[in-house]
Amino acid sequence: MNAAIAIASRELRDRSRLFLIAAVMAVVPFLAALTLREQRQTGIAIVAGFLAVVYSGVLALILGISTIGRELSEKRAAFLFSTPVSPASMWFGKTAAALLICLGAFAIILLPTFLLAHEGSVDTWSSRGALYAIVLCTALFLGGHVASTMFRSRSARIALDVAFLAMTLLAIAALFRPLLRVGAGDVALKLAIAMGSALLATLVLAPVWQLARGRIDPNRNHAALSTVIWSSVAVVLAVAAAYVLWVISPPLSALSGLHALDQSSNGEWAFVSGPTHGRGSFVASYLINTKTGRTRTTCAAADDGSALLGRRASRRVAGK
Repeated sequence: MNAAIAIASRELRDRSRLFLIAAVMAVVPFLAALTLREQRQTGIAIVAGFLAVVYSGVLALILGISTIGRELSEKRAAFLFSTPVSPASMWFGKTAAALLICLGAFAIILLPTFLLAHEGSVDTWSSRGALYAIVLCTALFLGGHVASTMFRSRSARIALDVAFLAMTLLAIAALFRPLLRVGAGDVALKLAIAMGSALLATLVLAPVWQLARGRIDPNRNHAALSTVIWSSVAVVLAVAAAYVLWVISPPLSALSGLHALDQSSNGEWAFVSGPTHGRGSFVASYLINTKTGRTRTTCAAADDGSALLGRRASRRVAGK
């Protein structure tokens, strides 16, 4: 812990000029407001928010690219490993400093606007702005580190990383498609937050293994980082796929209410639709054979057309 704090303190001292740049940028919104005749406070808040987001985001990306990757490519990482500092202390110290710089710059730019143009700030920015800034800076910093580690190695393994990234995006699209198709937007949102949190945690922890295994070799760093990231992504996708399958394939006993109930003209098939336990807005639909008790699970969007869909489905099945 002491080593991490010492590393973070050194990084903050070395990059203290970035706070001075942020202080200068904090004055820009007030200068820009001189050109406005009406709604000056709103104009100040918009310009200040834009500058804060852009500046902190660019800082996060640049620091992510340079914090570890630059030292590896310039052969300066040997000094860090010659000291009795663990890879975890090294990584978390540098990460803490980078995020403090980004978020500190964000706060420095917005603070004068919040104090002097409070009404415009309240009308323009929500109370979740700080949370969004933290997530944005963290994601850009970690993304910059991953990209820097991979591209600085100049290894053919990059082609494999690109292939894995493409497969991951296709898998994510395939996971969300059945949820969005049936109107289960709240379930899709919860799944996206859970998957995003898991992947973000992976990107936070993976560099510790990278530094421990890769040391000062860029190629070994790339191999170690890729192994952890894509293995974790595979686990996250597998768990998410199991969850989606559980959501869209509920048993008839999981029904917690009825949205629609209909029967075919010959009475052989019945259509039942309604919400299910623990699946949010997902509406499950079933075709039930009244003679054999056999059940077919179907997909129906959560709208007022469920009954009409049930009549069509039951008649189509009965006509076969």
